[in-house]
Amino acid sequence: MQLNFRAMAALCSVAVSLSSGCESAPADSSSGGISPIFTEGNHGESLIEPYSPTEEDITPAQLADCTIELSAQGAEITGSGAVCDGDTVKIQGGGAYRLSGSGTLPVMIECDEAISLILDGAELNAPIRSTGAAQIKLTLADNSINTVNTNASAGISGTGDITVNGTGQLNITAENGIYSDGAVKLCGGTVDLMAEASGISCGGYVICAGATLGIRSGSDAITTSDSYISITDGSIAITSDGNGLRAPEAVFVSGGETELDCGGGSSAVMFIESGGKYPYGRHGGFFTDGTEEFDFDELSSGDSALPDSKKGISCGGIIRIDNGTVKIDSADDAISSSGNIILNGGELSVSSGDDAFHSDSIINVTSGSINVLNSYTAMEALAVDIGGGELRLSSCRDGIKTAGGNDMSFYHGDNDSSEHYVSISGGNTVIEAGGDGIDAGGTAAMSGGSMTIYSAAGKSFGSLDYSDSFALSGGTLAAFGSDGFTRAPSMVSGVCLSVMAEIPSGAAVRIESGSGDILFSTVLPKACSTVIFSSEELISGEEYHIYADEAEITSLTASQGVCGDGPSSRGGTHDNISNGTGNSSGIVA
Repeated sequence: MQLNFRAMAALCSVAVSLSSGCESAPADSSSGGISPIFTEGNHGESLIEPYSPTEEDITPAQLADCTIELSAQGAEITGSGAVCDGDTVKIQGGGAYRLSGSGTLPVMIECDEAISLILDGAELNAPIRSTGAAQIKLTLADNSINTVNTNASAGISGTGDITVNGTGQLNITAENGIYSDGAVKLCGGTVDLMAEASGISCGGYVICAGATLGIRSGSDAITTSDSYISITDGSIAITSDGNGLRAPEAVFVSGGETELDCGGGSSAVMFIESGGKYPYGRHGGFFTDGTEEFDFDELSSGDSALPDSKKGISCGGIIRIDNGTVKIDSADDAISSSGNIILNGGELSVSSGDDAFHSDSIINVTSGSINVLNSYTAMEALAVDIGGGELRLSSCRDGIKTAGGNDMSFYHGDNDSSEHYVSISGGNTVIEAGGDGIDAGGTAAMSGGSMTIYSAAGKSFGSLDYSDSFALSGGTLAAFGSDGFTRAPSMVSGVCLSVMAEIPSGAAVRIESGSGDILFSTVLPKACSTVIFSSEELISGEEYHIYADEAEITSLTASQGVCGDGPSSRGGTHDNISNGTGNSSGIVA
């Protein structure tokens, strides 16, 4: 059996502490322990450096070389560089232009030089389009309301970069709101897009750095075909029938407020217990038959048709959130990446009809507040590494699941599990799961932080489940779940209590030392039949008591390793593998 380097380091620390008689020995992060270690382009550092807006990007244009006043009769032009040619206003040279008035003539930009187009109360029933290589700066004049309402394929389009700044407002109604072959930079103003298809789409990158952006779209709200999306400031509110944000290379969030409602939200997906192994799922006319784990992308209409993707954030590369506020309610995955998902900070509130967080690689959490209100699976990835942050994860099925492949299916013993792991080295995590609390299709390791798990009781699930090993060397672990499918840690530095305890939902549970000190307390959101608890405060040879609503459920004298009459590392209770005392050895093979 192969082990990943994080789990191996934790196992080594446990083995050293057991052989030396130490109560605990946290992994040494400086020597490659289970604390996150990032290398360029691997576990968290992106090879892409997102664009930072320049002073020129954010500074509104003030003076115009030419003014264009639209009217029902055409356009009145004062100054040079623009002409009214029949049924089109043409801008033919670089410089600054002020556009105002109301009319039906399209504005065509036919030059390769950079231009500034100051929208100052402009009302167009026609598009603004660039056919040259011009870099276009759209300045929304102070206190101005500007509209583009057109049947054209795009309200505003260009071959070069499009930058929006200023303090005014721009409303666009079109098949596609803004399109560019280059980049789209939103650096100011209020922009409201109503699009039958995409809100903003481009070949380059998209940045939001101070604008107030609202999008209602029939397909993806913001998408780039070749690059990345970066949100550094401002406010984004999206209601989309497709994906909220979609990029092939990366999505970066380092500030601002982002709110995404995609595919009708998580409530648009219904789960019904079918009597089989998995729940029956439905979204509109698409459904699953309950023979396999639910995956939104595998929904069928009965004629082999598949639903369009309706994810909050969808990325083919890295997703990194460093700061800001992110709220997502999506029918499909809320945050989904073929690469790594790195959560370094910010406040995230997520609801999903499928996975809240899905990565074909690694989910790494170092800081921030993460609240999964509801999901099918809260976190699903090749590996999950939690080193910090405040996490509350609620799920219909598993809380944290590590597996392999695009569909994340993992069958114990069916494939190489060496890359699948869950690592907990810090933070405060609470899981409330309708299935397994943690389902590690490989190894698990905990060396710090706190983890509280409430999982399904009386079903074929467990609060802790893993394929290969679970090394526990530090932190506080409290897991409440079923008796038949929960597995206690397999290697323990210190003491881990594992007991049978039938406790109903709503009961106030506390764990006390023999002297009356309270080590842990909670109110159970669901019933349980087993309790697994480990803390660095537990001392071998001391007596401990578990109470539920003031009634003592059980008491035991702690011993090194896993002790009690509850689940062992092999599944089942210790009575199945021990000498009848209810105690197991420190290492259970």
